[in-house]
Amino acid sequence: MVLPSSTSNALSFDKANAKFAFHYFPFHGLGACARALLSFGDVQWDNRLQSMDEWPQIKDTTAFGTLPVLIETNTATGATFEIPDSGAIERYLAKKFGLLGDTPREQTLNDVFYAQAVMLNTKWAEKIVWGEEESRPKAIEQFLQTTVPTWAKACEKHLKENGNTGHFVDNKLTLADIKTAVVMDTLMSMDDGHVLNATVSPCLLKLKEAVDTNASYAAWRKSEEFGQLDAITQKANMHKMFRLHSKASSATSSTTSFSGGSSGTSGNSSNNSYISSNPGSKVGIYLVGATYLDTILHVDNFPTEDTKQRAERVEQRRGGNAANTAEVLGQDPRSKVWYMSSMPSPVASKVLLKALEESNVKTDACVYHSSQLSPPQAYIISASNPQTRTIISHSTLPDLTLEEFIKKFDVACMRAVSDIVQMSCPFRWIHFEGRGAETYKMIDHIESVYIRQGWRQKLTISVEFEKGDRPGIKNLLQQADVCFFSKLYAETLGFDRPEDFLASIGDYCKPTATLFCCWGALGAVGLHLESRTRFSSSAGKIDMVMDSVGAGDTFIAGIILALGVRGYDIGRGLRFACELASLKCTQYGFKRLLRSTEM
Repeated sequence: MVLPSSTSNALSFDKANAKFAFHYFPFHGLGACARALLSFGDVQWDNRLQSMDEWPQIKDTTAFGTLPVLIETNTATGATFEIPDSGAIERYLAKKFGLLGDTPREQTLNDVFYAQAVMLNTKWAEKIVWGEEESRPKAIEQFLQTTVPTWAKACEKHLKENGNTGHFVDNKLTLADIKTAVVMDTLMSMDDGHVLNATVSPCLLKLKEAVDTNASYAAWRKSEEFGQLDAITQKANMHKMFRLHSKASSATSSTTSFSGGSSGTSGNSSNNSYISSNPGSKVGIYLVGATYLDTILHVDNFPTEDTKQRAERVEQRRGGNAANTAEVLGQDPRSKVWYMSSMPSPVASKVLLKALEESNVKTDACVYHSSQLSPPQAYIISASNPQTRTIISHSTLPDLTLEEFIKKFDVACMRAVSDIVQMSCPFRWIHFEGRGAETYKMIDHIESVYIRQGWRQKLTISVEFEKGDRPGIKNLLQQADVCFFSKLYAETLGFDRPEDFLASIGDYCKPTATLFCCWGALGAVGLHLESRTRFSSSAGKIDMVMDSVGAGDTFIAGIILALGVRGYDIGRGLRFACELASLKCTQYGFKRLLRSTEM
């Protein structure tokens, strides 16, 4: 794509001797579109970044005490022209570069859709970024659910009628295209694919692609300077979005500790779980893990090597430890559950996420890989005599990266604030499958965000330690407030009793952490390190085991529900989790698992 060849609407200027200096703060804001236009114009320009610290001393030297300011200099004559308004700057540059349309019709169409993009950007800034903190959650909800869809629908209609050329005006690039593409950068970080996706808004996405693939603009977006502006902008938006009104928070929430007291009591703990005093509020829970398509072969006895055996039952369902946990948690009406995973293409992922979404689990934070046309596979031999599970898995899907996590998690936090308006922070419990070095970095990011916002004491971070052979997994022991250990993990380290294992591994964990270790049909053991109090519970009594696949994941869900949502102490919570895991073994899958428990 190139700039319009027709210059009938362009200003005549000496491009070789024209030099521009654009003065604005070191983030996108009102400067994003002007910087984009300067890159499109392929002219000499300097990006003059104004320090916020020095701005009060310089403010009075500008025409209206505001930024941005554009200064054009003719290097041959020394003449200068100063423009002090963002809208005026954008229209002036568009006029110079022939981006306003040639005929009255073209100019009017450009004006209409340019004005709509300006309107959207203004509402975002005034109502959300700079709006009153008390009204911000409601403003976010209205903006995303009403304003953006209405705007997108109107744009889609016109773009489709225009032949889906990727432009608002015939097949010409105009200021309206560029302004819209720039505004969409902000919208797409907030909307997270609800409206601005290939199904609902294909024409808008094509327009953005047409703008973004311009060689000069693409080079600007890939530059280190643009990257720095992008990072600062995201950080500033996060700070604004996360600041909730402290009075509203204290009026609608309270905390109940879970600690090392005996059953039926609660002691002091440095980490508190959240229990809302408002019965209509919900506890935000965020889970991160891998997702599989499980093929489960139910057999009486595990097959002997090099023999042929018929399965008594075969089923296929979505698997993955954290995904199973999320499906159970989503059944409790007091929890608001988000699930994040590296996923194959949207088409291949649909069947995997269906059960989660039916259980009220939000899957917006998942990261899709369009080139991956099939999901990760797990083949499970579930034998009943004796009760064993043997799992063989295969995946070519890349693990989540830190960059993917930060982008999705930060957006989820902003969206969760509007969903859970009674809470002072978006998520009270965040759970990870322990997967090594990247998980460590993700938790480190969460720590930095929550400490900066003053929320850390309200957050519980839990990690599942299933396999001890993952590189870097031991480093996670010092990060987790709650550690879930599998029997396999303990046995790999040479232990045959969960009590002995927890007593030993506790030396490597966070001093205030609470540890749990499941031991199959024998139940589970818990240890609160700060008080050195040990808890134990037998497995719930059941008549017959139907399906034990996912029982450990259900146990984890039970602990999160008990301690993080229902406010149980550790002893009662451990018994609840064991009973829930046993109940899981009496049915296939996880549907309506909480129907028989106290709600």
